Amino acid sequence: MTVKNIICKIIQGAVIGIAIGFIMSVGNSTLATNYLPGPPELVNQVGMLTAAQMVLGYSALLGMIFSLSSLVWQQKSSLMMRTIVYYLVNLIGMSVVGYRLYFFSHNAISYLIFLLIYSGIFIIIWLMKYLYIQKSITQMNQKIKQMNQEA
Repeated sequence: MTVKNIICKIIQGAVIGIAIGFIMSVGNSTLATNYLPGPPELVNQVGMLTAAQMVLGYSALLGMIFSLSSLVWQQKSSLMMRTIVYYLVNLIGMSVVGYRLYFFSHNAISYLIFLLIYSGIFIIIWLMKYLYIQKSITQMNQKIKQMNQEA
């Protein structure tokens, strides 16, 4: 992968992260009576403008982390090793950003709940992708077998 491709991946990740952060803030605000750029705890702590700046910056950072960590799937190591690296890199990123943006209260129980939810979502998505890839491989093998029988 060239430096240009990596820079493009970083920019793409930042833009996607900002978009997701904005969509989440609007979505969360529909549950409240007025728009808040982040969780009420964050806004109360730092003010509306600083909260908006923090959400923007950390959303971009999180997008970049997820985007760059996806490069692990291009490595030649085992699926288990790539999964563990991808999970840990993104968990650390989500934990730091989550702490700074008050995705969870600053106590052990809240972090444990966050960790369980994050891990559960990760496992569900990973399993869905794994099963889809397995199904695709099975279909390709059947087509190859069929072509060999016809030849």
